[in-house]
Amino acid sequence: MRLAVVYPSAAWSTRDVATGYAKALGQLGHEVLKIDLWQAACRAAGVTQPAHYARAMAPEARRAALKEALAALRGHPLDWMVAVHGRDLPPDLPDDLRKRGTRSALLLTDEPYELELSRAYAKGYDLVVTNDPATLDAHRAAHPNAQYLPLGFDPGAMRPDPGAAPAYDLAFVGTWFKERVRFFEALWPTLSGRSCLLAGYWFKPGDRVPEEDLPGDSPLREHVKPMIIWPSELCRVYQRTRVSLNLHRGSLWHANPGAVQARGVNPRLFEIAGCGAFQMADARDEVRRCFAEDEVVTFHDAGDCARRIGEWLAPGREADRRATAERALRRALAEHTYAHRAGSLLRWMG
Repeated sequence: MRLAVVYPSAAWSTRDVATGYAKALGQLGHEVLKIDLWQAACRAAGVTQPAHYARAMAPEARRAALKEALAALRGHPLDWMVAVHGRDLPPDLPDDLRKRGTRSALLLTDEPYELELSRAYAKGYDLVVTNDPATLDAHRAAHPNAQYLPLGFDPGAMRPDPGAAPAYDLAFVGTWFKERVRFFEALWPTLSGRSCLLAGYWFKPGDRVPEEDLPGDSPLREHVKPMIIWPSELCRVYQRTRVSLNLHRGSLWHANPGAVQARGVNPRLFEIAGCGAFQMADARDEVRRCFAEDEVVTFHDAGDCARRIGEWLAPGREADRRATAERALRRALAEHTYAHRAGSLLRWMG
């Protein structure tokens, strides 16, 4: 088939999802046109660095990027368009493409946090795929062809390095949220004296995280590295970490007024496993559906997490961590790559 994969506009949000699907669909023998809204916006704004994110997301740059994307979609003979996230695209685009003989699939990546918005702009697509089973019924009530599919990982980007020397006892990479600040502040006494990394889009003083949310006396301030972690860097972090922590987001966010409780898992679950790293994740049914108890360790709250960190970082547990990580890696390669996800997507596209 001739497919177009439309990347979202955010540089570090779900770009890896679009990249993983585009690569997997190509490897499965399909002709794939990559339409990258973020790169188009950067070209329009004349910028190349992540530090210039605001300029590339300015209205004029985004309009130029969308114009370029629409011209590409309308200028190529396509069987399907696969839009990742999709919020930046006009709601009438699926109908316009259908008139040209192109069907469209929408891969949602931020459910249930954007459920109110996504239900509205998903209606015109021929296929809607949600990343969280908690929102499947809501989408099926509004759409005749909605499915659930977890995210995954690209084994070409996330892979083991058995020779990597440990640099951190514990690492967490992710975006700042209030509940994460509270969690790590409660956990911090347990981590005293250990080498730790908290990284990702956490804070710019006075901007992303106000003083009242991460005060100057917070023990986290000297350990948080507010940086964008690209996939190659992320892989290196996990390869060199004894315990990689995976903490899912809460459920209340800007477009989830019904407070639908999140049940889905993030791509970190699969990426950490794909790097051959030992992982501890907060307990969710979907975590256990994807990985067995002897593959990914789970915890229920900060106290439980602290206890388990102490157990798994105890002297003499290195071989146990390595064996657990190796089992998770085998499971990830056997069931959770983007090639597996693309196979399910193609069956539904049928």
